Amino acid sequence: MLSIQLSHREIWSAATTWGVAAPAFNNTLDQIIIPAGITVTMDNNASINGAPASLTVNGTLTSNAASTLTIGQGSVTGNGAINVGTLALNAASMLAFTGTVTAEYVNSASTGIQGAATFVVSKALNLTGGTFTLANGGSLSVANGSTITFSGGMMALNGGTLSLINQYSVR
Repeated sequence: MLSIQLSHREIWSAATTWGVAAPAFNNTLDQIIIPAGITVTMDNNASINGAPASLTVNGTLTSNAASTLTIGQGSVTGNGAINVGTLALNAASMLAFTGTVTAEYVNSASTGIQGAATFVVSKALNLTGGTFTLANGGSLSVANGSTITFSGGMMALNGGTLSLINQYSVR
């Protein structure tokens, strides 16, 4: 298990962030924990892609607009903030995160996301497989001029809130 050891603003690839070797950007084994009050900046694309792999974000995980956080096989939990360019949820992903996800793009091919997080999408929500369900406590808002694309995926409400007050396109 890797957990932050030092100050409040850290870089993912820096060993000093974790107190040991930094986790791989393609994490297949580690349980990565970002505690409350800590911000970690992804300085490359990162993926959680292995049955034992997990990412717990109780602090903040951030990146530039060009970076992607991909959840393949593995889980993301916690109640902090994830601010990334793209969040990609592949078929075997598990998102038990209850914090705030802010992304330009959210791409979901997951067979069953039960989103109890607050999702803020500024450019596009792409549903390519499975059902993206807004569970109790979850919400989704899309920015003015954004796009929602249904190409094999569905959206459902299960106690969550869908806020579509801005102009957007549906494909």
